[in-house]
Amino acid sequence: MEERIATIFNNVMGPIGVGPSTSNTCGPCRIGYLSRLIAGEKLKRVCVRFPSDSGYATPNAYGMRSDYAFAHGVAGNLPDADALLLEAYRELEKQGISLKYSVSDQISSHGEHLLDVMELVDDQGNQTEVWGISKGGGAIEIIRINGFSVSITGAENLLLIYTDCEKAQPLQRTLRSLYPELTEYSGKLCVDGNKALLLLPMYRIAPEQMLAQIAAMEGVTKVTALPAILPVVVRPNVRLPFKNADELTQYCAEGRSLVRAAVDYESAVSGWSLEQIRGFAAKALKSIRSAIHGGLNPSLQFDGIIPPSASKMIRNAQAGIALEDGIVSKAALYALAIMEYSNASGVVVCMPTAGASGTVGGALVAAAEKLGASDQQVEDALLAAGAVGVSITEDNDFCGGVYGCQAEVGCASAMAAAGLVTLAGGRAEEAINAASMALQNMLGLICDPVCGLVQVPCFARNMAGVSNAVVCANMSMLGFPAVIPLQDTFQAMKRSGEILPMTLRGCGGGLAETKTGKCLLHSYYNK
Repeated sequence: MEERIATIFNNVMGPIGVGPSTSNTCGPCRIGYLSRLIAGEKLKRVCVRFPSDSGYATPNAYGMRSDYAFAHGVAGNLPDADALLLEAYRELEKQGISLKYSVSDQISSHGEHLLDVMELVDDQGNQTEVWGISKGGGAIEIIRINGFSVSITGAENLLLIYTDCEKAQPLQRTLRSLYPELTEYSGKLCVDGNKALLLLPMYRIAPEQMLAQIAAMEGVTKVTALPAILPVVVRPNVRLPFKNADELTQYCAEGRSLVRAAVDYESAVSGWSLEQIRGFAAKALKSIRSAIHGGLNPSLQFDGIIPPSASKMIRNAQAGIALEDGIVSKAALYALAIMEYSNASGVVVCMPTAGASGTVGGALVAAAEKLGASDQQVEDALLAAGAVGVSITEDNDFCGGVYGCQAEVGCASAMAAAGLVTLAGGRAEEAINAASMALQNMLGLICDPVCGLVQVPCFARNMAGVSNAVVCANMSMLGFPAVIPLQDTFQAMKRSGEILPMTLRGCGGGLAETKTGKCLLHSYYNK
């Protein structure tokens, strides 16, 4: 299979999906969706088992609605579906599918923060076991189907062809000779005893006629087509314009803007035209504004330990009940509105995660209103932020459960700073400098959601991420040097995250283990 190549629209400016969490909501939804396709459409029973040492065995699984998310996916929905997340169980009931959960000491998480095992039974009694990992930022990986070790991320169109070991390689050669599109990527042969599974990626979705022809071939016992579930299918034999923040800096030093860098990168990996790339950025901006509008609705409601506040607070700000601070308060309130909308299971742009979704959008929309910027200028700023984000995706899915909140709000603040400099007409060098400065200020930030909810301290941290981004953008344009380049700062973030104890990576430490945090946990889950 091909090496993982991150894209702006797959891994940074997305997913555009339902909140409140990418790791615990979008990821499980995608796993449930793919597991349904792998097992077959006519399901009757599904059991989801969590290792006792997994993050799913903590309050996070219910506070961040992982249970609803699995149900949403098994019902046939992706995170951006129009169907309501909180209606997922009713939808399963309509489809005649039963779903239950259990925590097991017999399964090890193998060091993976969010691992699950799904047992799916169809209407003929056939059972399929699917192991999945939610890796952070909405990224997922299916690692086992029955006894086969696999690697399926949803980033490509994929043929799953079941056969036996003796016939597998001759069959693969025959398929490649008949269908040239199967030669564009390297596939994978998975073995379980005398059984074999061929995983064959394709750039385009396999037509029904092709599936029927393959199913009729000698030795083929089953063929399944899995469509890509991410916006961008990475082209074969991609040559990237840059692979990390140092290369991005050099690429822009040759006279290119960050916006040009973003367009060149996404065009290289996807084959998309400039019009298509701008179209996706426009879609993201529309979703951000919709989330702000929804979050400022006085009738907004969500469950949790803190009431909706953005609507009331923005009225207070308009009444002059605060110190004058330029765009900071408005941007912070927009960030809060997005986060509150996400907690009401609204669709947000997870840039780079749902838990940090308020930072980039809140900062750029507030700044655009102050500057009188056009939609295209804001879209350019989003693309510039995306260029910085994709340059720091090496071994990084922006997961608080892996590197702490520095990988979520910290990286979001860095992207927001770069976007703000771009929106203000600053140079690429200043934008990348601002991004490094912003991430430096958030190194070591832990992930410690109280009650397993994306509320405390997540709301406040998004607001702080906005203010940090504004300060760093301004100071960079005024001439303050970050000194440590963005690539070095990013590497320092990863090293810092690796030595954080697991309790400070989303598993009950920090504010969650304070006296008040424990009292809130007890009262919230016993009410």
